[in-house]
Amino acid sequence: MLHYDNSLSNGVKYYFDSIGLKKKIRPVNRLDKNTSGLVIFAKCEYIQECLSKQMESNVFKKEYLCLAQGNFGDKKSGIIDLPIARKDNSIIERCINKSGKPSVTYYEVLKEFDNFSLVKCILKTGRTHQIRVHMKAIGHPLLR
Repeated sequence: MLHYDNSLSNGVKYYFDSIGLKKKIRPVNRLDKNTSGLVIFAKCEYIQECLSKQMESNVFKKEYLCLAQGNFGDKKSGIIDLPIARKDNSIIERCINKSGKPSVTYYEVLKEFDNFSLVKCILKTGRTHQIRVHMKAIGHPLLR
C-alpha cells in the first residue's frame, strides 16, 4: 500500500520545511507494519551510504523486545537459523521455506508470565517479518 499523505517521510519533510532545511529525505532503514522501533534518516547521500553499509555488515546492533505466546521451559535462549521466503501468492506474508533466504535470530527470554514471555531478539539478518516468522516456527507466535 502506498502512503502519499501519512508517512514518516512526509513527517520528516514537514519538519525540514519548518526549519528551512532544503534536504532530500534519505531513509536508512525501515520497520515492518505494526512494529515499533527506531527509524534512521540521513541528511546527505554520503552519510546515508555509510550507515547503510554499516547495517549490511552488521556493525549496527539491532535488538528487539517482543511478547511471545507461552513459556519456553528449559530453552531460555537460543539461535533460530531457518530460511525465510514469501508465502505463495502473497507479497506481504512470509514463511519458513528451504528455498528461502538465510535468516538468523538470536533470542533470550527475559521474563515469563502466566502464558506469555518477554523475549529479546537480536537479528543477524534482517528479513521482512523475521521475528514473527521465527518465533512462530519454534512454537511461540507473537502476541497481537
